[in-house]
Amino acid sequence: MHRWLVALNNRQLGDASLTTAEGEASPGDLVRVTLHGRKLKGIVLKETDTRTSHTFEILESNYAPGWLIWQCLQVLEEYPINCFELLELGKNWKERPRTFIQLKAFNYVPVGTKEKELVRLLRDKPLELTNAVMRKFKVQIESFLSLGIVEKVVVPPTSYALTYARLEKPSLFVPNHLYEKFAHRPLPLVFWKKLLGHWTVEKLKEEEALVLELHVLSSMKLPVDRNMPRQEKPPTTLEELPPYLRNLLEKGEKTLLVFPSLQMARGFAREILKHKLPAILDSGGYTKFLQETCSSKGGGLIIGTPRSVLRPWNNLMHIITVFEKPEDLAIRTASQRLPLSKFIPKDTQVHTVYPQPTTKVQLVSMAGRKDVEVLAYIKGVHDPTKRQLFLVNRLGFSTSVQCKNCGYILTCPECGTPLRYHRRSKRLECHRCGYIASIPDKCPRCESLSLEPSGLGIERLELQLGKKALRSVKDLDHNTVISTTKVFRYLPKGIFDESYYISADADLSSPVLIPEKKFLRNINYLKVWTKTEGYVFVLSRDIERLKSLINEGESIITENVKQMGLPPFGHYIELESSEQQLSFIDAVVWGPVYYPRKKTYKYFLISANPPKAVLKEALTKISFVSFDTF
Repeated sequence: MHRWLVALNNRQLGDASLTTAEGEASPGDLVRVTLHGRKLKGIVLKETDTRTSHTFEILESNYAPGWLIWQCLQVLEEYPINCFELLELGKNWKERPRTFIQLKAFNYVPVGTKEKELVRLLRDKPLELTNAVMRKFKVQIESFLSLGIVEKVVVPPTSYALTYARLEKPSLFVPNHLYEKFAHRPLPLVFWKKLLGHWTVEKLKEEEALVLELHVLSSMKLPVDRNMPRQEKPPTTLEELPPYLRNLLEKGEKTLLVFPSLQMARGFAREILKHKLPAILDSGGYTKFLQETCSSKGGGLIIGTPRSVLRPWNNLMHIITVFEKPEDLAIRTASQRLPLSKFIPKDTQVHTVYPQPTTKVQLVSMAGRKDVEVLAYIKGVHDPTKRQLFLVNRLGFSTSVQCKNCGYILTCPECGTPLRYHRRSKRLECHRCGYIASIPDKCPRCESLSLEPSGLGIERLELQLGKKALRSVKDLDHNTVISTTKVFRYLPKGIFDESYYISADADLSSPVLIPEKKFLRNINYLKVWTKTEGYVFVLSRDIERLKSLINEGESIITENVKQMGLPPFGHYIELESSEQQLSFIDAVVWGPVYYPRKKTYKYFLISANPPKAVLKEALTKISFVSFDTF
């Protein structure tokens, strides 16, 4: 009998859930381990000499790819990672068929709250029978199937499901020439929404003029645009990327495009389709085409996020990261952030491309001006006829509440951070530890009634300009857009005439490790969003500091790191534990900060040593841990 190191699927044992068990297996096999009377799933990592009394049974052979097993073992030398979770992300192939139900009897009148909700969902689109749906609507679905109100459609793993719709009868919402041309033809639902508009489609479904269908497709391919030029040299900007991708596709070289977020990946996938390049979007779920592309020896183009690197790749030739270097990107799991560079396969070429920002940056001095005067200036420059972006990277109405009489600032009793005032919820919140309090009637120090909001938040700007902040991509169609940095999750384009960075001073004073790095990243993103002939205006009360930071940003950041006594390459660690007293090895520690909601303590650490060495004595007492590198 051989002894094996097994990664367990058990969060209660900590993030590094490893054990040793005896049995006949090979690395990458999915097994069930009997551990202290419990049966837990696990993945075999490597053979070991450690003695053990645990045994296992094999559930599936070759469950995880060998190269990813090797990468996990390498990373385990530095990080206490949850190997099972990473290997699950890498596998993530749902081989079982997907089952949908679609509405047949559109004239059925539902009875009861659950039936009404189910019919409303089915009128919008066919519904997949997931575990959550069956738990909620099991009785209603079984009744509908027996009465013939709905029909079941099974989509095999080798196919792809797409919603189509047919225009069955005339309607006042559809012009006669469109009805004559497209009536009784099954066409994609997206086509109808583009042709008639979302509101008209909803009305047609209510009239039962537009009937939905689920079509099963066996392949999705697009011809390459023959007029597109080719580019041999690796690109440096986003604009040069499509010609280079065409060259790699024609050579049959497999390429993975990595974006910081899924929203940005989706946006670029739309741009790629305009060039008629056959690409597959890895959104984290299952498609047979994605599995075939990963396992095939030929070429292909996949657009995804850092998690996409964990797929079971066969002969991945190129990884192109967009906007950020591999060292700055992280693979986010349920409880960790791990450097992407640690999981890149061997013999894979890595490139990084950036947009080409040429927009000018102009500093606007707000020295000596109060918040009311700053808001008046913003109101004066607001022009509804121009496309303007106002970046306020602070949630709430104000960043603090201050006494006008004695200058006292309301702070969090748990961590000492100034409490932010939220006008909608009418309460004070600490955005660091989650503490919530009601607004006091008088100042705790001098007992005067002179408490006033201080600092600018996004709610305050909404009130001043009479506009709501960005909620979705549809809001980008408006001329005036107010947002925090969540606007950067979408694909940047030069769509704004002017951009205003209002919370620059607050961002530079935020309690993060190196705020200057975050500030410069926001400036670069604003340049990309703004047209080349436009301007990025930065409102600040300290113009000289920002001017030197914009001109000599990287050298200033390097100098700040040296002054803080930080190593040139180190680790920033955040963790939660129910223990108030934890010991760490060779690390600078801030905390603990108590979380009343979770009843846990949060610690912030910086160290030149790997996290596994720092957390060696505290590893079994940690409930959450997150890493970042600098």
